[in-house]
Amino acid sequence: MKKLILLQGIAVILATFFINSSATLAGNNIYDNSFVRATSDDDTYKIQIYPNPVTDKILYISSDSYITKVEIMDITGSSVFIQRYEKETKKIVLNLDNLNRGLYIIQVKLDNNSARTEKIMIE
Repeated sequence: MKKLILLQGIAVILATFFINSSATLAGNNIYDNSFVRATSDDDTYKIQIYPNPVTDKILYISSDSYITKVEIMDITGSSVFIQRYEKETKKIVLNLDNLNRGLYIIQVKLDNNSARTEKIMIE
């Protein structure tokens, strides 16, 4: 019974997420968000995640700050990719051959412990 209630709660959260996403997508195209910002108390770091949608199974990530971790989750919130990086890493090329077509959530963490989370589409 507890598992059923938990699953129903997750379904409500996901439904709310997709309703809000649909409203956002109606006004702004998801494919236009290649430049995003991760902020900390004292600085703003520019992060590029492109191309979105991912058409050739290759995703590029670059930042003005050092990237320490990239995590990709499916729509259920399960991690499908996690990679940690050395402090000198500002540019990353990810091969996403092992991921199916669909919507994913990517989280990029920087060396100052700030993080940016975005939606990506794999075609």
